[in-house]
Amino acid sequence: MQNKSINRPNMITVSETSLPPKSKNNPSLNRNQSLPVELTGKNEQAKQVEDSRPNVVKRIKITSRLVFLKVGQIDTRNERFDAEAFIECSWEDDALFKILADPNMAKNINGGNSLEYLTQQAESISLSNSNLINLKNIISNINLLEYDPNLFWSPQLYIENAIGDLKEEIRHRLEIVEREGSNLLDDPSYRPRNGEFKELMNSLTVRVSEMRKLRGIFYERLELYDFPMDTQELSITLTSKRQSSEIEFVENLKDGCSINTEDFLDQQEWDLFSHVKTTGRYIFDPWRKYERPGFSVSCFIARKPGYYLYNAYMLIFLITMLGFVPFAFDSDKPQFRCQVTGLLLLTSVNFRWVITQRLPSVPYLTSLDKYAIGSLLYLVLFCVWHSIIGSNIITNDDKQREDIDHYVLLGSISFCFIYNSFYLVWFLKMSSSIKKFQSDGLKEAADQAKNRNKLSKKQLEATLSIDEQNDYEILKKCVKKELNTNNVVTKMSNSNQNLTRSARLMSQPSTNDPSLFITA
Repeated sequence: MQNKSINRPNMITVSETSLPPKSKNNPSLNRNQSLPVELTGKNEQAKQVEDSRPNVVKRIKITSRLVFLKVGQIDTRNERFDAEAFIECSWEDDALFKILADPNMAKNINGGNSLEYLTQQAESISLSNSNLINLKNIISNINLLEYDPNLFWSPQLYIENAIGDLKEEIRHRLEIVEREGSNLLDDPSYRPRNGEFKELMNSLTVRVSEMRKLRGIFYERLELYDFPMDTQELSITLTSKRQSSEIEFVENLKDGCSINTEDFLDQQEWDLFSHVKTTGRYIFDPWRKYERPGFSVSCFIARKPGYYLYNAYMLIFLITMLGFVPFAFDSDKPQFRCQVTGLLLLTSVNFRWVITQRLPSVPYLTSLDKYAIGSLLYLVLFCVWHSIIGSNIITNDDKQREDIDHYVLLGSISFCFIYNSFYLVWFLKMSSSIKKFQSDGLKEAADQAKNRNKLSKKQLEATLSIDEQNDYEILKKCVKKELNTNNVVTKMSNSNQNLTRSARLMSQPSTNDPSLFITA
């Protein structure tokens, strides 16, 4: 898990919109348009930024979290699993903040203008000398803005390990927040100069949150070395079409990633653990010849070995034990011994073939394969011994031959006992390690929950003196009242036209919230 700390900005106002239908033939929509303030690219607008900031390349942070809402069937043979998940990604957009300050924003956007034109119009409004007028424009415009990822900058996210088409619902939410690392609204040392909020306006920005609920089939390479006492990691990998030099994924430490263990469909065969793991990675794109960032969230499952213990290990053990039965025949009659041993050998081979049909074709031996092949070799050695002892190659003395045969029988029984005892100890050791892994994961999840609580409860303890409270308190309360008491009319509709929901304000998603589940 990542342990990086994130300074959470103060939320001021919220507006939530849905993903509008894509316009394929609109030349004003530029999906690959880059942020002129934070991102350097290869287009004309990015080149202008490079001229003014030639030595600065700033990657946009995509704060991400994922919640496993439901884990469905796990297909071991085809190495895939069904799942439903909720993903929330947020990033700061300075260019959009400037556009919102434009009083003619709605007119310019409805006119089908490009992002470059909207940015040029917004540049004419100087935020450095603004006051509550521009702030009112921003609050008013954020309620009118239908966020369109085809028009404004977006990280172009998708699921890397999805198989086939996913069923997705995508919505967007806009929030006016302070920049990362800024805390002027709660900083008692801050005093606006001449009644203007230059520093405050320069510290504000727009945070765009993309929320998607998805359901589909995902590929996961399964490690079956310890089958059937194996523990598997099921992951969903979020990535972007943009380069790793443009954006980076950061875990949302405040809300965190989680999993709903109550809604697990394959409980008869697997145990689902209640902790998750996040991993950052880089994916090389051979088609575009660059690296893309990735963000993987994994849950863990442990196979219940009871079915294979009773229907595989025990049957193989009983078939192997029958290999001692031919020793009841006289050693001078190998035809009877070899006939019974060969029949047991064919039965074991056929049984192994049935077991392998339930597993993928892996280029290594699982624990069950090793046990089954060891038992086959045991029967083969029995068959070879019966042929040798019956052909009088060792000795022609009947009494001596019987004594040697008895010694071989006792040695075989001793080796069989040691062989099966080894696997019994291995089973107990693997069971203990799985329990330890689960307990360690629970402790880690509890520590992360404590860290999130500390992060959410962290506040400044500084106080103001009486002399510092004069007009500053009045102006500060005016700003907070203007920002926090505005009733934001939430406009929300689904991007999927076949699925409609009632409009509501979306806060932190909870796994108990029925609206998170996708209905067929």
